[in-house]
Amino acid sequence: MYFEKDWLLRQIRVTAQMLARLAFNKDTPFYEMENREAQSASDLVHEKIMRLLDEGRFNEAEDMLFDALEEHGISCLRVATDFYARLNEFDDTVLEQNGFEREEIAQGLEDVKAMFGLFF
Repeated sequence: MYFEKDWLLRQIRVTAQMLARLAFNKDTPFYEMENREAQSASDLVHEKIMRLLDEGRFNEAEDMLFDALEEHGISCLRVATDFYARLNEFDDTVLEQNGFEREEIAQGLEDVKAMFGLFF
């Protein structure tokens, strides 16, 4: 059981890193605001999602993410990569306490990839 969870954790990490490298030519999957003076739609979505994560409202954050992906398209792909990479850093106990499972993280990343035709 431990081996499976460890394997899944690594798979999620590698997928997020590959997505960041392929889509944005970045070494890290974490979101970086490009212009603090003129926030983009993705900057605002990222801030809201980070607030929800801080409050332990993981499912609401994921719902907001997919709404943003539908509304803003690929401009929010970096937000999605960041979201799942951050969720993956929580231990299983915290995820479960907030109504989330590691398998949902992996599935969410796969769903995001599929939305944009990214298959690797």
